Amino acid sequence: QLATGKILIFGDRQTLGSKVEQAFNRQSEQFLWVTPGDTFQQQANQFILNPNSAQDYERLISTIKAEGHSLAGIIHDWNSRHVDLEPANIADRVLAESAYSVMFLGQALLKHHTAAIPLLLTTYSTYAVTENALQGVHQCLGATFNQILNQEDPSLKTKVVDVVPTEIYPEQLSQLWAKELPTEVQGEGIVAIRGQQRFIRGLKPIQFLTPQSGNCLPQNDDTYLITGGTS
Repeated sequence: QLATGKILIFGDRQTLGSKVEQAFNRQSEQFLWVTPGDTFQQQANQFILNPNSAQDYERLISTIKAEGHSLAGIIHDWNSRHVDLEPANIADRVLAESAYSVMFLGQALLKHHTAAIPLLLTTYSTYAVTENALQGVHQCLGATFNQILNQEDPSLKTKVVDVVPTEIYPEQLSQLWAKELPTEVQGEGIVAIRGQQRFIRGLKPIQFLTPQSGNCLPQNDDTYLITGGTS
């Protein structure tokens, strides 16, 4: 159950507005929408900010607070603007919208918003559940920032929900948000939706096999690279 207050959505109101209102069973005035642009602007419950400007995120949160609004939750969906990008085509603007925006938003919340709040970041084909090729590897950076926010301030209930763009449409996405935003965070806070299945990422102990010969043991003057725990 979400607390009373506005739901702040970094996303496309024109495409999702009515679907989100139906999914959350709330009136349009209960939502605040943010789109990327060149300079900070506000018109009623719609905001434009520069994704590269940390000051714009601070201005956004402080403006919401100054107008007497509390936030019931935040949804970040700017990754939907760049789902088909190849790694070679990732420009600074893309990283600003997909990754740095999460960091700047978190900094603004830590500075200007003290109440507990759920924050949901949508990613698109970013995490491997099967052997299918990934499409949004660059989105991992924003997802990592999202996880760090919870470590910095546990009152920020951060979650990543990863979906396959060809499997989900605006109505389904809105319903998924309405279901996931108030749901308690589990595991590492990363959920992957694949068809009708919901996967939660977590750590699992592994069983090491006993070496059959000394060749598997570390040797003097050799160099070893140990990896793990990356996004």
